[in-house]
Amino acid sequence: MSIHYFSEVFRAMDDPYLKARHEDIQHLGNKIFNAWRGNNDAAKALAGIDGPVVLVGEMVSVSDIAAIPVEYLAGIVCFAGSGLSHTGVLANAMGVPAVMGVGDFCSLQGGEQIIVDGDDGRIIIQPSKAVVREFNKLITKQQALSEKLSELHDQPATTMDGHRVRLFTNTGLLADITPGLKNGAEGVGLYRTEIPFMIRDSFPTEDEQVNVYQQVFAAYAGKPVYIRTLDIGGDKQLPYFPITNEENPALGWRGIRFSLDNVQLIMTQVRAMIRSAEDAGDLHILLPMISSTNELDTFIKLLDDACAQLSSEGFAIRRPKVGVMVEVPAAISQLPFWAKKLDFISIGSNDLSQYLLALDRNNSRVADRYDHLHPAVLHEINRIVKVARAHDLALSLCGEMASDTAAVILLVGMGVRTLSMSAAKLPSIKWAIRSLSVAKAEAVLQQALTLENVSEIRALLAKNIAELEFSELVH
Repeated sequence: MSIHYFSEVFRAMDDPYLKARHEDIQHLGNKIFNAWRGNNDAAKALAGIDGPVVLVGEMVSVSDIAAIPVEYLAGIVCFAGSGLSHTGVLANAMGVPAVMGVGDFCSLQGGEQIIVDGDDGRIIIQPSKAVVREFNKLITKQQALSEKLSELHDQPATTMDGHRVRLFTNTGLLADITPGLKNGAEGVGLYRTEIPFMIRDSFPTEDEQVNVYQQVFAAYAGKPVYIRTLDIGGDKQLPYFPITNEENPALGWRGIRFSLDNVQLIMTQVRAMIRSAEDAGDLHILLPMISSTNELDTFIKLLDDACAQLSSEGFAIRRPKVGVMVEVPAAISQLPFWAKKLDFISIGSNDLSQYLLALDRNNSRVADRYDHLHPAVLHEINRIVKVARAHDLALSLCGEMASDTAAVILLVGMGVRTLSMSAAKLPSIKWAIRSLSVAKAEAVLQQALTLENVSEIRALLAKNIAELEFSELVH
């Protein structure tokens, strides 16, 4: 008989405690299956690493990245995908240069010297000594700029005319918590819970999740922590629970859709989040891919049940704040209906741009057409900000747009006052905001909203960046 059979036997039980143990059966089964397959070859291959490593593959996985000590991970090269693929986004969050969608380089055998130029999106194999010298000069210049920016660590991101902008960090791997704090993050604006799920060989138990999340709350004690519920599907697959046979994964069984179809899984996760924060942590639960009132209502009921369970079990808890990712365009027009049910909203600029433009951000054939400064994206984000203001909804923006200095000018002009980004980008974005006035940002925004194509908008912003004298921060 299969593991699945015994898991379903437990799932069918009436007793809530025994019913929840079906996850433990799956957990054990996955461990046995992976041991039988000998699925630790990669770990053996990576053992003994004691120098810089560039990971190269069709699509480097999160588990591959997690297997390399942070101090040795020098770069990532993927034959497929784009800069906004999940791997690219994670690399950016860790401050690791990555080049995506380069095509299949069959000549790479391993052991070659390689330069990964994440700024210009290129790789150089077996570079000459002269080329290496030039890139070392660029690295030295970058390090000098980083030292200059580090002087702002304890300074707030306040515009020249006195408007405060909160800067949070996006994180997921425990290894990348420290850079956020080092670079002055005021909290965690997006904790990607799928990453701890991806680097395992089975679904983590409630206690295992508590152990992970507690480390985040300990590191950011007294600061807000926004934890997103499991967001898998599309280009974010679990190795032990792949979602296959979907013609269009980006529109398929992912995010909250997957979670609500696996109630015990999300219940376990929500319980773990609340237990981790206890009654002192500033926990905000963030829901991905919400597109209907029914999804939101179902989650709120589940959250009520989780809080009641934990209270009855004697845990000291505080009900967390609840918000949604505004990334499915259908959510925008429904925000007025949801306002009284929510504590905040967070604009997920990566997926929102993808869905508004009908462009698969993982497809290298169309990736060059993707731009979060497209007029349609700017007008919709401006609309979201106005709706949030009208309904007194706290608003933040997370995604690569928050790391783009040009985009930040427009976001500040719109009235966005909380941004969450990769840790590596925090110092330069803070510098830019402190060099900017809201009055200037609003004026630039009004000009940008009259333009009809990306190239004109980019040219306008480049001109204003040059005038504001922080062009050295823009790559």
